[in-house]
Amino acid sequence: MLPNVYKHPSFIYADDISYLCEPLRKLNISYFAHVRIDHKKQFSTLSANPEFLHHYLKNRYYIADIHMVNEKQFGDFFVWNGIEFSGQSAKMCNEAANFKVYNPFTIIEKKKDYIDYYHFANATKNKQINQVYLANIDLLKRFIAYFNDHVRRSKLLSKAYNFKFSIAGIQPVAFEDITLALNRDEFSKSVDIHLNSAQKLYFENAVLSKRQSEILQHVIRGKTLKEIAYIMGLSQHTVGHYFEMIKIKLNVNSKSELILKTIDSDSIKIREK
Repeated sequence: MLPNVYKHPSFIYADDISYLCEPLRKLNISYFAHVRIDHKKQFSTLSANPEFLHHYLKNRYYIADIHMVNEKQFGDFFVWNGIEFSGQSAKMCNEAANFKVYNPFTIIEKKKDYIDYYHFANATKNKQINQVYLANIDLLKRFIAYFNDHVRRSKLLSKAYNFKFSIAGIQPVAFEDITLALNRDEFSKSVDIHLNSAQKLYFENAVLSKRQSEILQHVIRGKTLKEIAYIMGLSQHTVGHYFEMIKIKLNVNSKSELILKTIDSDSIKIREK
């Protein structure tokens, strides 16, 4: 039996949380939950589905969820469909359907003292929702910022993170997936070889300065603008300005489009000075 479980804000203030999550319905997303794993390996959460949360806590599924997988295997998000789970993890996923939690998608934010997992799902089996997630990650992150801001300013909702469950010493969850077998280091080396072999790089009539080219190479290797700023000893604002100029010169609108266009190109022209 869970002691004082119904004192959890997810139950007491369920209507308020549901109201906060109303914007997600514009994207056909009907489920949201925030999970935080702190540096002491303690689980806490705030959920917009109190019925599923009660079932989840009662069955101790927090020891079988994706936050139990080594976080080094994740990037910034996790697409659940297509992953083969086993044991308690598979049982959790199957039973989630009883609470109309289908096609989950998770955005992951790694901080110094904790890792945040933001779970989204919808109420139907239609897997096309995955395209909605991927095409609107910027909107989902905007929602996360809006949600966190409201929770921070609410003394009542923020109490949710005082309800902690230890996951320390629990056997990590393991599952097989081809994406986890890919070697990120080997990929980066392959990109380096490609770039180094291209002595002259150009996109039509666009010419990049050496600094712009260096930033572009870091972007292709998966570095964030903040990381690039640290590596190059520049401010994040300056790197952001260079990045915007690169996008204008190469006629692209996003980082993903820039990477695809760069990899597909034979070369990029670099200004010598």
